[in-house]
Amino acid sequence: ADAVRAEAAALGIDVDIVPVVCELTDMNSVVACSDMVMATRRPLDVLMCNAGIMALPDLEQIDVNGTLLEKQFVVNHLGHYLLTRRLLAQIEKADAGRIVVVASSGHRMAPKGGIEFDNLSGEQSYQGFRNYGQSKLANILFSNELSRLYMDTRLTSNAIHPGVVGTNLGRYIRGDK
Repeated sequence: ADAVRAEAAALGIDVDIVPVVCELTDMNSVVACSDMVMATRRPLDVLMCNAGIMALPDLEQIDVNGTLLEKQFVVNHLGHYLLTRRLLAQIEKADAGRIVVVASSGHRMAPKGGIEFDNLSGEQSYQGFRNYGQSKLANILFSNELSRLYMDTRLTSNAIHPGVVGTNLGRYIRGDK
């Protein structure tokens, strides 16, 4: 279904587009997606890391190579991290490669001490908004580190707060599923 939606969306755009599907909860899917993009051998002008989930009411975990991790952290950060790292060479080839990480002012809801590396599973004390904030803090820190690493190059990375947007991001707050 997602591949059909991607192809339908690409039909409405008058440029050469290769639609790909990436399930951010599945690192094998992220690798397969990046492999498809790398196979095009095209420079990537922009990589927009925009997918996300927010404030899951109950702890959900994803098995990532045998380790259980909290779902918001996996979807909002880890999947984008892996995709970005795998596609960096193609972004570097662009005349002015851009990485845009859609973060959130929600990073302020992260734990006071920052990312709880000893609780990435969420098992010790899950709170939907706090864990969302942690994932968005990870986005910002990642983008900042990319900016530092590529400071003297044409590649840039920015983390942005999009503001309140009319998407289904708030579906768990509204009670939708």
